[in-house]
Amino acid sequence: MPAELSLLTGLKRFLAPENSLRGDLDVAFGELSTLQTVAMPDNRLTGTVPTGIMQKNPNLGFVDLGGNQFEGTLPTSVAVASKLSDLQLNANLLTGTIPAEIGQLAQLSEYFL
Repeated sequence: MPAELSLLTGLKRFLAPENSLRGDLDVAFGELSTLQTVAMPDNRLTGTVPTGIMQKNPNLGFVDLGGNQFEGTLPTSVAVASKLSDLQLNANLLTGTIPAEIGQLAQLSEYFL
C-alpha cells in the first residue's frame, strides 16, 4: 500500500477486494479524516489489525478486512470509531478475547470475527 494514498484528502470510500495487496494500512490511510468505508477483503495484508484508520477517521462506518493474515488480538482502541456500524475481521489469524470496549460502539450492527 503506497503512502501516497494519504494525499487523497477527500477520499471517502476505498474498495479493493480480492487482490494481492500488502503493506501498512495505517501509513496509507492513517492521515485521512474523510474515510467512511474501507473494504479490502481477501488480500495479503499482514501484521496486527490497523487501528490508526479507525482512530483518525471519525466518520468511518464500514470496515471489511476479512480474509487477510492479520495476527494478534483485536485492540481495544477499535472502540474509538464511534460511527462504526459494520466491522468484518473474519478469516484472519486473530487470537485472544473480544475486548469489552466493543460494547461502546452503539451503532455497531454487524460484527464478523
